[in-house]
Amino acid sequence: MIGTNHMVEAGFMDRLPFTHRDAALDLLKFNRLKPLVEMRQTAPPMALRNRFLLTSEQWTETLDAVILTKLSYFTISLSYPNSYINKLLEIAAYALGKPGMSLAEMYAMTEKEYPYFARWLKSAHDVKLLKYRHAQNLQKKAAAQKTS
Repeated sequence: MIGTNHMVEAGFMDRLPFTHRDAALDLLKFNRLKPLVEMRQTAPPMALRNRFLLTSEQWTETLDAVILTKLSYFTISLSYPNSYINKLLEIAAYALGKPGMSLAEMYAMTEKEYPYFARWLKSAHDVKLLKYRHAQNLQKKAAAQKTS
């Protein structure tokens, strides 16, 4: 069951038609994020397509929901490099159907219907902001030491 081991945004999965849910749960349970994104860019393996008879459009919808749900599993912390956080946000924009969308736009798009995901986006923003401030403080300290 979604959310039993993790706090996740279940709304993306909940909005899928019942015909998609078995495939979505299988994808969520047995795949990491990278293979899910690769499947979304190409196609699910033939074994999955034979097991779950969905159209290309239905696979896209299902994979987007699973990817967004899987993203919400990540607890973004200061130990994440900015490049990693940025890649997660890029994947989120892609799965939301708007590649290149800003974090603020994603937040506005999701805050009402997907509140946990919106909080996840906010935490990504907060971590990036803390990292930026920390880097600024280090630069100021380094500059102060040079002048002393």
